[in-house]
Amino acid sequence: YYSILYNSPHPNVITIYGYSDDPAKLSFIMEYIPISVYQFLQNPFISKISLATRIKIAKDIAIGINHIHTLPTPLL
Repeated sequence: YYSILYNSPHPNVITIYGYSDDPAKLSFIMEYIPISVYQFLQNPFISKISLATRIKIAKDIAIGINHIHTLPTPLL
C-alpha cells in the first residue's frame, strides 16, 4: 500500500515518505502536521470559522477520501 500512496500524491492526503514493516516496530514516516485534529477542535477560534470555510474544509476532506478510494488498488 505504501508504494500506491507514495506514487499517487494528492494535496488533500498526508504524504507518506516511508515505513517499517518490522513486526516489533511497525511505523510510518509521514508529512509533519503541526497540530492534531483534536487540538484543532479544542481551539476556541474553531467556533469563529465561517460556514463557507467549514464547507471548504469538508469538501477538501471528501476529495482526499475520494482520491484514496479511487486508486487502482483500493486501500480500504
